[in-house]
Parts: sequence; structure tokens; C-alpha cells
Amino acid sequence: MKADPAAQQRLLDVQALDARIDHLRHQRAHLPEAAEIAELQRSRDEADGQRRDAQIRVDDLSLAQRKADNDVEQVKTRRTRDRDRMDQGLVTSPKDLERMSQELVSLERRISTLEDEELEIMQQVEDAQGELAELEQRIAAHDERLASLAVTRDEKTAAIDAELAAATADR
Repeated sequence: MKADPAAQQRLLDVQALDARIDHLRHQRAHLPEAAEIAELQRSRDEADGQRRDAQIRVDDLSLAQRKADNDVEQVKTRRTRDRDRMDQGLVTSPKDLERMSQELVSLERRISTLEDEELEIMQQVEDAQGELAELEQRIAAHDERLASLAVTRDEKTAAIDAELAAATADR
């Protein structure tokens, strides 16, 4: 080789700095925290979708519960009205009294059925709310872990950027 040994050494030093710069760039681009953040974000997004579905279920069941409550109250109001009519003597015909008594029995059965349905809906609401709370806790845990990983990633990126700046300056 005809090149000056000092120049050759300088080229080797530049090549070493270039290799170091490439290594630092690769290291910054492939931080393990970034991969974990991406995976955790996918998991969080999935949990958030499930949370939205659970919230819709809770809302729908709450609406069904209010409807069941209203149905029970309507039938109870009708039963009270019919009883009051009988107790006040407004129904005098024996045939009408018999029919009214049968209707009261029917209303009692209807109230019992509606109350059973209402209890079933209330249990479903409670279960759905429990599922919703669990999903919200999972999302909160994901958010906490994501924040922690982001801090770690940012610290490592800053350290690598400082090394990269120093290597670039040395070049």
C-alpha cells in the first residue's frame, strides 16, 4: 500500500466510528422496550374493545332493568286500583266480582313472573358490571406499565442519542 500509515490509521478510526454510529442507530431503533410497548398497546386496545362491549351490555341491561321495574309498577298499580274498587264496593255484580277476583289472581301471578325476570336482569347487570370493572382494572394496569416502559425507553433513547452525538462529533 502506498498510503501513509497515519492516513490509513485515520481511515480505520473513521470506519470504527461509522460502525459505532451504525450500531447505536440500530440499538436505538430496536430497543426491547419499544417492542414490549407495541405488544402491550395491542393488548390494551383489545381490552379497550372488550370494555366498550361490556359497557354496552351494562347499558342495555340497565335499560332492560328500568323497563322491568316499570312493568312491575304498572301491574302493581293496576292491582291496587282493582282492589280499591272491590274494597270500596264499586263492583256490585257477583259476576263482575268473580271476574275481578280472577283478574287479581292473574295480576299476582304476573307480578311474580315480572319480579323473577327483574331479579334475573339485576343479576345479569351485576355480572356485567363486574366484568366491566375487571376490564377497566386491566386497562389501568396496561396504562401504568405503558407509562413505565415509555420512561425507560425515553431514558435509553436519550443515552443512545448522547453517545450518537459524541460519536458523530468525533467523526
